[in-house]
Amino acid sequence: MAPLFARKELLPKASDRRASVVVASLDSGASPGAVIKDVIERAQVGKEWGSGDAIFLKPNLTYPIAMPGVTTRVEFIEVVTEYFLDKGCRVTIGEGPGGYNGFSMRDAFEAHGITSAVKRLGASLIELCLALKNLWGCVADVFRIRFHPFLDEILAELTRALPLGGAVLDGFYGLDRNGPMVEGVPRRLNWTAASRDCGAHDVTLTKLLGFDPHRISHLRYGMRLGAVPAPEGVDVTAIGIDPQQFSLTPTLWNRIAKLTWRHSSLTWLAYLSPLAGPLHWLMYLIRRKPEELTVRTFSGWESRR
Repeated sequence: MAPLFARKELLPKASDRRASVVVASLDSGASPGAVIKDVIERAQVGKEWGSGDAIFLKPNLTYPIAMPGVTTRVEFIEVVTEYFLDKGCRVTIGEGPGGYNGFSMRDAFEAHGITSAVKRLGASLIELCLALKNLWGCVADVFRIRFHPFLDEILAELTRALPLGGAVLDGFYGLDRNGPMVEGVPRRLNWTAASRDCGAHDVTLTKLLGFDPHRISHLRYGMRLGAVPAPEGVDVTAIGIDPQQFSLTPTLWNRIAKLTWRHSSLTWLAYLSPLAGPLHWLMYLIRRKPEELTVRTFSGWESRR
């Protein structure tokens, strides 16, 4: 998912906004790029943007190298960037550092091919860091994992405070059963979607993937505050889409992490305290360590490769 930001005066007034989402299959016979651009057009994302308007595109680079179902594909980023460059917009692409200092975002831009794509397209690049969860990367703190106990509240406030102009989905793959780092199972979807409302985008895709939006804590919290529309309040245009039944199968490590993320003191203990290194060292004696990530060990942080 790639949220789009623009100056507030370029955004449609709240009273003019209609919660709607367009979802389409990339298997229509047209080129994937043409389908993505058509979906953006149908959803009227950036309808008011034109020559000289500055917009910000935030992909999801959760991992330092490209991983199906985990990171936004560079081909998708190029298509969305081209669409707005052709309208005369000034496009900046950016993402924030990982929330636990696991890798260099500058190196990730290079490894994903985004740096070279930006140069080729004539866009800009900045290390700033489903659409609403992707806003987590806008918290400018390499150790933002310490704020996880307040994730629902932070995402809701970001939704209301940031000048969000919409979201575009890179649904070439979806991640099933688990994720995002090591246990997820990539499934080929060949979907794209777009909406001027990030919340509407997320509740719609949540339902299409077989989940109940009311059981997703940050969506439920956003609906309660009025920052996210209820599913029944969203108009959906689906083109060649068959609803799927994805699942979530938590592992023991997921359950332990969830417990630590619910309490500030446990988050500090597991990730930031002097005991964090030994605890992670013990964990990776049992659990497979993602080779591309820098992790804490018994004697401190691994040196970056």
